[in-house]
Amino acid sequence: MKFYNIYSLMLSMSVGLLLMTSCDTDELHDLNINPQAVTEIDLNYLFSAAELGIASNGSTGDNRYIDWRTNIGLCAGAIQQVTTVGGISSNGNYYTHNAETAAAPFEFTYQDQLKHIAEILKQTGPDGYDAGNKVNMRNAARIIRAWSFARVTDWYGSVPYSEANQGIEGVFFPKYDKQSSIYPDLLKELDEAVSGMSASNPDEGFSAADMIYQGNIDQWKRFGSSIMLRLAMRISNVDAGTAATYVSKAVSNGVFRDNGDNVWIPMDIGPSEWQDQNGISRAFYPGDGGNPNHLSKTLVDWLKGADQSTADDDDPRLMILSGGIYNWT
Repeated sequence: MKFYNIYSLMLSMSVGLLLMTSCDTDELHDLNINPQAVTEIDLNYLFSAAELGIASNGSTGDNRYIDWRTNIGLCAGAIQQVTTVGGISSNGNYYTHNAETAAAPFEFTYQDQLKHIAEILKQTGPDGYDAGNKVNMRNAARIIRAWSFARVTDWYGSVPYSEANQGIEGVFFPKYDKQSSIYPDLLKELDEAVSGMSASNPDEGFSAADMIYQGNIDQWKRFGSSIMLRLAMRISNVDAGTAATYVSKAVSNGVFRDNGDNVWIPMDIGPSEWQDQNGISRAFYPGDGGNPNHLSKTLVDWLKGADQSTADDDDPRLMILSGGIYNWT
């Protein structure tokens, strides 16, 4: 009798435990969800961040670093637009290798420009939480994407493109696409993006988020078409037929007319070279990074024209580039 009571007690406890462990755990799972956590980012903010990413702006640091190290220190020095007397930006001037300079465009473009664009395109795509909305912003993002990828492939040739920025989908080692396949797709993307933008589309915060054109659709179309024209001209000696097609489309759409169509973001006067300042101008500022930059004799002689003894045939840009615009007399 005693053993029977023990058995009954153990059976009752087992059934109770079974009921406890087999209950619905959804409610317990919900307790671990932070109701204050952000699950959907405002794409307007993300678009502004992408624009800052392509600007040579000290507050982001990415393109400022590219312009300083790669464009000015390496490329401009190598072709003798400028000369740098010592310092870390003299690699191009003296044909020396610097790993950080060579890697800067690859490192920062994917990380701080294309990553934001990829998220905007994903969330405004068919499976995103903003599917079907923000049409103009989505197409403006495609234009920025084409501009950024064009720069990267011009620097390096074969680069991650079709599988780039898909880490959240588990693509941790994207394949490298050849430039011969990247350029045609960029032209197609630009064509579709320019055609897809319209002033009749709902604004949905685009004008406020857009620091470049403040939502001016005509100027965005001209920006996209101007990139299209540039890329088409670059393949004209390789694929003349495709180049001619896109040159015609770009001109028909309308390209940049004057400086009023330029892509630029106003900069404030920040406390240092890395905060809210024009990164390109700061890179030429004496002392930044210990690099006194000067216009090279090669460039100056070329701008001065055939007769070096007179200013009559000087290129008018020489006065601006040299600072002589302030010394007309």
